[in-house]
Amino acid sequence: MAIRIPTIDAPSEQARPAPALQPFAARPQLETASAIARAGSTIGNAIDGLVQASRRAEAEADALVDARGMTQLQAQANSLLRGTTARDGTRTPGYLDLSGDEAMGAAADAIDTAQKQRDEIAKSMNERQRRRFLARSDSVLLSFGNTVEQHSG
Repeated sequence: MAIRIPTIDAPSEQARPAPALQPFAARPQLETASAIARAGSTIGNAIDGLVQASRRAEAEADALVDARGMTQLQAQANSLLRGTTARDGTRTPGYLDLSGDEAMGAAADAIDTAQKQRDEIAKSMNERQRRRFLARSDSVLLSFGNTVEQHSG
């Protein structure tokens, strides 16, 4: 048995010409750059929105802390002036329950106590909240001081 080896007289496929090189196609790259810029702008806008929302939330939280501090300070000032009554009915007199020399002698202590209470409330706040609270609470201390001075004078 003889082995037959095929011979090739001509190529089985026609040679194709090499594709012609295209000139630089700027349009697809321009579209890509434009798409990247749009995506960057969208991301930037989203980040700006998050930053603004964060600032609003921070401002609202600061206002809430300030309001709580003001309420606490006013309640403490009222207790110092008018006294307190415990649940069992025991009454602790306030500054306005004092009279004469007793009131005059206790005036400085009452004002000092109110100032210390304000400082204690401010300790629990961050710096931004503390600045706001201290500025706003001046009116409470001024009113408290005026009441004490009028009562002792």
